[in-house]
Parts: sequence; structure tokens; C-alpha cells
Amino acid sequence: AKCGIGIELIEFDGALIVQKVYPNGPAERSGLVMKGDLLHRLDYRTVSELTKEAVRPMLFGERGSSVVLGLIKPKFRLRVNVRLQREFVAEESHKAGYGGVAPAAQ
Repeated sequence: AKCGIGIELIEFDGALIVQKVYPNGPAERSGLVMKGDLLHRLDYRTVSELTKEAVRPMLFGERGSSVVLGLIKPKFRLRVNVRLQREFVAEESHKAGYGGVAPAAQ
């Protein structure tokens, strides 16, 4: 099974925003990933330069492998890098859209 980090993203105005953080997933346990955070970088690559199709495989991977999220927290005007280890998150694994990235509502 594909392993992720326990978040759901939504696309808004060309940006990817954390829409949901799954309970007890790697993201929630870090205490650093919150709903409303902007995903700015993924493994040190700027998300706006990646296609949406490229984002999904970068979020998912082998269990125990890690990914670095570069987040912008608009509320606090902070940027943080969070390294998370992927693991199986049941709710995340059968989400529609592109794996934790919901297409923007038209």
C-alpha cells in the first residue's frame, strides 16, 4: 500500500492549501502541520513550479521514507520546514482526486 503523511490538500488560486490533517497521522503528530497552511515547497522544490501530477507521487512513497514539507503559515507569517516519515494512513489511502490533493471546486 502507498504510504503518505496524513494530509489532504486543496487547490485554491493556484496554491495548495492543507484542507485536512488526519488524526494520529505523521503530520498531526508533528504538531507543526495545520489546516490552512500553504504548501510552498516539497523536498526543497517550489510547488508552484511543479505540475499537480508531480505533487502526488512526491507526497506518497515507501513506508518509513521521508519527505520535507516547506509550509507557509499565513496566520503567523512564518515559514517552516517539516520532515515527516511516511506511513499508512487509512483515510488518506482511498481519497479521490490526486492523492491528498482535491481538485478546486469549479
